[in-house]
Amino acid sequence: MQLNLTIFFANVGSELANQLPPPLTNYTQYFDSNEIQPIFTFYEIDAHDIVPIIKQMDTKKAIGHDNIPARAIKENILVIAPILVFLINFIIRSSCFPDCLKVARVKPVFKKGDKFSKNNYRPISILSAISKIVEKVLSLQIYNFLDDFDILTSKQFGFRKGKNTTLAINELMEQLYKNFDSKLATQGIFIDFSKAFDTINHEILVHKLSLNGFKSCASQLVKSYLSNRKQFVQIGGEVSSMQNISIGVPQGSILGPLLFLIYINDLLKAAPSLNYILYADDTNIFSSDPTLLKQEISKVESWCVSNRLILNYTKTFQIVFKSPKKQIDLSNFQINMSSQILEIKNETKFLGVILDENITFKQHIKELCRKLNLILIMMRAIRPYFDQKTMIDLYYSFFYPHMLYGIEFWGHASDTDLKRVLTIQKATVRVILNKKPREHVTSFFKVLKIMPVKMLFKFCTLKLLLKTFSNEFLMSLKPKHSYNTRNDDLAVQKANNKRGERSLLCSGVSLYNRYLKGVRMGAGTGFPRDLASCLWEQG
Repeated sequence: MQLNLTIFFANVGSELANQLPPPLTNYTQYFDSNEIQPIFTFYEIDAHDIVPIIKQMDTKKAIGHDNIPARAIKENILVIAPILVFLINFIIRSSCFPDCLKVARVKPVFKKGDKFSKNNYRPISILSAISKIVEKVLSLQIYNFLDDFDILTSKQFGFRKGKNTTLAINELMEQLYKNFDSKLATQGIFIDFSKAFDTINHEILVHKLSLNGFKSCASQLVKSYLSNRKQFVQIGGEVSSMQNISIGVPQGSILGPLLFLIYINDLLKAAPSLNYILYADDTNIFSSDPTLLKQEISKVESWCVSNRLILNYTKTFQIVFKSPKKQIDLSNFQINMSSQILEIKNETKFLGVILDENITFKQHIKELCRKLNLILIMMRAIRPYFDQKTMIDLYYSFFYPHMLYGIEFWGHASDTDLKRVLTIQKATVRVILNKKPREHVTSFFKVLKIMPVKMLFKFCTLKLLLKTFSNEFLMSLKPKHSYNTRNDDLAVQKANNKRGERSLLCSGVSLYNRYLKGVRMGAGTGFPRDLASCLWEQG
């Protein structure tokens, strides 16, 4: 098994790339040769740049092939920092990444399915701590350049500061609710790439860096980082032989995901009339115009071939999101990709939230309740051995994160479905308080400072509203009068139906008017605490 995985991981990218047909278009056509690009080059650093990076290192991470633990570097930071500054500056000046830092110990991580299938294992590259420090310095400089000049598309939510899965899901929800409100169906294509990180073409990537403004010395350093990489697989105490890697970016690295974002960034230029939501290699395309989507999807396929990325047609599918009352003929929404008709599904898990074609969240809440019940059983079993404070800590460590994730969206579910979550939540509060089954505990939520599900939904929706829209924008929604009026509510976006009312500018602003009108907005960590107080006071 170890030998099979060693050879498989080393060659999977090149073998997949060899199966691709020759490109019909050149990948450079998606760049405007006349556009003036800002210039990027790496700059030398000093101890002030390196010390914070070392201090933030996770000492619990696995140790690389050189057996130098992160803890040893952190504990000897005053001695090691000047040496690392010298090393990194030499790397930047010479545009050469040392070969000794390009060796990865690969840990196969099982995903799902048949345990004896090599395709069901993800290779996680465990790099040396020193390599990660060097990569962090280089990646921070690249990130700052990309952010300063808005080079990365706003539709990319993965591996970026200020972006996360919640904002990506909200981007989709706002599109869906807008179309629901206009009585339109939304066609969503959920694309799956085969081993996306493992099939990145180094020559194309380095050229794309130059097209994005990287000077030759900066591109050369990245090329050096990618070339002559080696890896070995370790399973238990057994270690395989060393294998050369000629394609792809290492999963588990710091620079790898960032380079992937640059590589896939121009995908949107293939068919700019479509709507995209990207989260690293999770690529999703949406349109309310079936005819347009049929015409444009072939351009996306052409982009993939020209960029040597392999579409997995067996795992790529579509969903037609529509109102439960809207009758449609699914044959009008058929999409052909590579002469194959894409499967039309009724639901999918999108970044951790289960979405069905009518956006009812029934299946998501069913799965959530299953998880919460398992945690409830665990808490009941250990209750005799712990005090109330510890039980509250366990609630916030195990129960609360499952409730919290995506509640801004599934909190719009029906009262019947939300009641199922509340019932389990009440049972958990009874366990915390050591009370009998069915004993009344509603009044104890406030005592324990545990928000019931509907209050938590309001809390998270308001936080999302304030994160999505600036205070200046929200204040611009106030009535514009030269005289005082009794009503200074923010203008709520009008909606034609219940789904349309879920839009953040409708539901979120309505909550703002109810709970935060006249409340002074604090900065930093003070805001969530003030918001919680407003909710508890007003109910």
